[in-house]
Amino acid sequence: MIKAKPKKCKICKSEFMPSNSMIKHCSPECGYKIHTANQDKKHKKEKIAYLKANTSTTTHKMRAQKAFNSYARVKYYHDPCYTCKKKPAYTRFEFDAGHFVPVGSGQRGNSLRFNLKNIRKQCLYCNRNDGLGGNYIEYRKNLVSDHGLEYVEYLENYNEIKQMGKYYFERIQKIFNEKARRQKKRLGID
Repeated sequence: MIKAKPKKCKICKSEFMPSNSMIKHCSPECGYKIHTANQDKKHKKEKIAYLKANTSTTTHKMRAQKAFNSYARVKYYHDPCYTCKKKPAYTRFEFDAGHFVPVGSGQRGNSLRFNLKNIRKQCLYCNRNDGLGGNYIEYRKNLVSDHGLEYVEYLENYNEIKQMGKYYFERIQKIFNEKARRQKKRLGID
């Protein structure tokens, strides 16, 4: 018969002699703590699965947009504002990810929501000021000078309708969070 070896208790870390090889605790109190910890883990997994299954498409869309915009700000980190050429002071709160075709402009804007050709770094004043409306005129001039008129007309005349659901938004969020993380690491920023 094989003799049991002394073990360390998972909870109190004291050494004990187990009656069989499956026991991981030295006393009933430590066994109860292990049991409740396992129940908590199981409950947490069930809660995460429930929340994932019952989260609305709108919530997933907002999370995906946040990840996409975060990546756009990091991608153009060292560039000035695309419309007014304001130099960055290297704080992430001074700049937005400005869309050339606005996200709120119906189905066309919704289809271009996650298109990297439609987004540049803009200062808060240019992007959010009601009078400027995204500083569209300067944005268009700069796009034409950088990429040509065909590029701009492609964005202005884009009519492809995309069906976007919960899983599409989850995938977009995952992809752009990872891209932003890699870009931040490459640039050496938090």
